[in-house]
Amino acid sequence: MSSSITPSKKKDEFLRRLDLFLDRPSTTAEDKNVLKAFLEGTPIRHRTLPYIDNLEERLPFAKRLKSLCEVIKRQPTEAFWAAIMVMPLSWLKEEVVLAEERENDYGSANVYLGPLIDHRISAMPLIFKLFFAKFKLEAQYVARFEEPAPTSLPHVHRNKAEATMCKDRDKFCVITKASNVEVCHIFPFANKKHPQLASKILLDLHWMIPQNMRRMVKILYEENKIDTPENMVTLSLDAYQLWSRGVIAFEPLMRHEDHVVLKLRWLKTRNTANSKDISPYGLADLAADPNDVLHDHPENVKLIDNKTYRPILDGHEVVIKSTPDCKCPDWDILMFQWYLCRMSSLCAAVEAADDETEDRDDEDIGNLTARMAGFGLDEVTRGRTSQRRSHPFSRSSRPSYMRASTRSRSSYRERSISSLIGSPLPPRPRARSRSPSATLKTESPHANPRRRVGGGSNQENEAVE
Repeated sequence: MSSSITPSKKKDEFLRRLDLFLDRPSTTAEDKNVLKAFLEGTPIRHRTLPYIDNLEERLPFAKRLKSLCEVIKRQPTEAFWAAIMVMPLSWLKEEVVLAEERENDYGSANVYLGPLIDHRISAMPLIFKLFFAKFKLEAQYVARFEEPAPTSLPHVHRNKAEATMCKDRDKFCVITKASNVEVCHIFPFANKKHPQLASKILLDLHWMIPQNMRRMVKILYEENKIDTPENMVTLSLDAYQLWSRGVIAFEPLMRHEDHVVLKLRWLKTRNTANSKDISPYGLADLAADPNDVLHDHPENVKLIDNKTYRPILDGHEVVIKSTPDCKCPDWDILMFQWYLCRMSSLCAAVEAADDETEDRDDEDIGNLTARMAGFGLDEVTRGRTSQRRSHPFSRSSRPSYMRASTRSRSSYRERSISSLIGSPLPPRPRARSRSPSATLKTESPHANPRRRVGGGSNQENEAVE
């Protein structure tokens, strides 16, 4: 029979261990300073809620949508499931009710809901690649919008002065307080090269994201804020690696005139050591409970506060203040990031990727968009309005990552262009794999992450060719 340890006994045991630590010959002055900082540190940790809100109320509507998809013989993807788990609950309710009304009006949901579901599913590949700066979008864009892809800019440069202002504003990593930092874009800098294409894809997200996508386009392109501190945050190399791989995310908490308050959130993963085959483009069960399929990352995946030496836990407060010369990150861009990071966590879009992975995913995406071709609904002209819509599923959307693979494929661009012009292109030599370790490690600050939630560091490439 085990006896419980009383608080007084726990305290005595702690003091005994403390005495041993102080008397140990190997204990240095630096060790004592670290312990002192740890004991004196008082980090602010906000109460956190599950990052899928109102789950018990949400699941019945997801089941009703699943039933509708079975009637019209549609097979939704994991990404589509992630979208309905993340979108505002009131929007999901409205759209399911409207879809059921349409089914009764037409006598068969195939007349209306089928093309609409296809339209939503076919949007996901473009959204993912846009947010994670994975291009080769031309063929997918043509299938989606039934028009030639817009011309991209030949050359864009990073603005070093803007990056310097961001560093001066933040001074240290906003999460860990480390001094060895990178300036990272929240919305990828690479999209600056594709203004027309990216703008149209953003406008196509209105069906599930609360942020007004027209305002997002205005901020990023019309006001040209992609390469400004309003779209930047300063991170340590290990924090950047975890953020770029969707392990952590910023949840906007409060905004003020001169600063924003965020919560650092540790997201979960769909993949485990025994299950690594989840793909954003794989078939999904819309009625699945996220609690049954999400898992914590390994315990050794962590961040440490460089001032207090305490672990950075879920809910850790992050404050970013404006300066007279540099504004804090834009609230709408931060909210956009929060939706997309959650979605990537839900559909396993962030898991380990290499050159071969991207080729495999491009083939899956190509097959997906080919099946959906011909359902080009004109959603782009709608935007976010407060009026009741005449049909379901007309709100904004968000992105994710890519799936691991061991199969070598020619690039999607080669295959898709070849199929369009009818003549094969010469094969490219197989690229050498540069995949990261199967386990997430933050010990090496020089690791080059293959996936990015934001646009990445200003220390990578000064120009995007």
